[in-house]
Amino acid sequence: MSDQATRRARVEEIKTKVKSILTRLRSEYERAVNAAEDNALIWFEMSFFVDQVRHLIVPAAQVGGRWERRSGKALIANRPIPVVEIYVGRGRSFTVHNFLEIMKAMAEDGERPFMDESSLGHFLSLMVVEPHFNPLAEITTLLAVAHALAEGREGDNVFDLIPPTVTTEVDTAAIPGFDLGQHARSSADEIAQREIALIKTIKPDFLTEIDALLEQHDRTEVIRILRDELHDYVRTHLFGRLIDDEPGPG
Repeated sequence: MSDQATRRARVEEIKTKVKSILTRLRSEYERAVNAAEDNALIWFEMSFFVDQVRHLIVPAAQVGGRWERRSGKALIANRPIPVVEIYVGRGRSFTVHNFLEIMKAMAEDGERPFMDESSLGHFLSLMVVEPHFNPLAEITTLLAVAHALAEGREGDNVFDLIPPTVTTEVDTAAIPGFDLGQHARSSADEIAQREIALIKTIKPDFLTEIDALLEQHDRTEVIRILRDELHDYVRTHLFGRLIDDEPGPG
């Protein structure tokens, strides 16, 4: 097998492994959102709690025992210590570097990356919570990260690179008891519009094709049509980077 073929096979192996972990986490999230008792999930041997009203995932250590019940659902008691604000709104900070380090740990079956627990919570927000409401959120997040890596911008804030999401568009005044499920439906069109803008920025060679497609399809369908090309970009610049950073033999 040629070096190129070996590399391609390794990239696919890593991609499959990461996808399997994300599938498990999403399944655990779905269970925890609807669970009568156990609303926790485990990742990197660390516990996370799911706020069943707000649909957020929060590190258990940040929540402690501050829970309330609303109509039989678990809700984080956000006072006196404001926890929810960490995981919603536009002011969050999560670097491309930390996103990459988490992906590396997933690909290598490694231990929890050496970073604050909030970064792990932000990763789960982007890769588990957001796709629950918008299935296209995963590819646009991966595209934004891949683009930053391709340009050597590991210090960029992922939340500054991606289109508006369900969690970024939450009005902080609604924090006492918002439901992301209701919010998601109201912002879907704006999210799709910004996703198209992101793709045009990353892949300017798609401009003519995208504009032609938009004359015949809505934005969401256009993104689905371009899925293979977009995944190729992510495969090259994100998953390929995981290969480049692997330790050598010996």
